[in-house]
Amino acid sequence: MGKTWDTDLAATDWQGYTVEASGGLNWCLWLVLMLGLAYPLSIGPVGKLFCRQSSEDPPALTAFYTPVLRVAGCCPLFEGALEWYLFRVWHAGQ
Repeated sequence: MGKTWDTDLAATDWQGYTVEASGGLNWCLWLVLMLGLAYPLSIGPVGKLFCRQSSEDPPALTAFYTPVLRVAGCCPLFEGALEWYLFRVWHAGQ
């Protein structure tokens, strides 16, 4: 007779692959979410550090935070939240 296909093994392999792929997708979504939160929130400690060191922001720093600053320029609600975060929470510029 010829080879027989073990259907139980095939189902186990497929289920294992599905769980593994789902775990990878969850990990990627978690990473994107954390980076999405960490990027705008990182402006607080960076702003405090550089305000103490010099009166001028380095060009690389300005370029890195340009998207956050542009959104703040377009959205008054976000601008107010950013000012509160920088000056009330982190006391940047003091």
